[in-house]
Amino acid sequence: MREPQVGTEGILQRIVTEELSADRWGNRGVHVLSTPGLAVLFEQASIEALQDFLEPGEFTVGTELHVHHLALLEFEVEARDEAGPVGKGSHVRAVLDRARFDRGVERRRIRG
Repeated sequence: MREPQVGTEGILQRIVTEELSADRWGNRGVHVLSTPGLAVLFEQASIEALQDFLEPGEFTVGTELHVHHLALLEFEVEARDEAGPVGKGSHVRAVLDRARFDRGVERRRIRG
């Protein structure tokens, strides 16, 4: 891989669809961009940023991703298969008031 220059960007524009929403990931009734959806978009933009620097036969994979929302509840997580650990991390969640959240979403939607 050739060395990317400082300031290299991967620009990705997407409309938030139901597939990227919190509702899709089990947070029923929450039709906004989910944390997993945000992570997917971050990863896709990173892949795009590096494409021009790869040599023939090379590709990249994600190894770590940090996404932050303001939050209060922390969880340590680990993924395993038959051979042992394949991933570990932490997950943080926030408790929100539904009516206040919905009003904020509507204000953002109106502002466009």
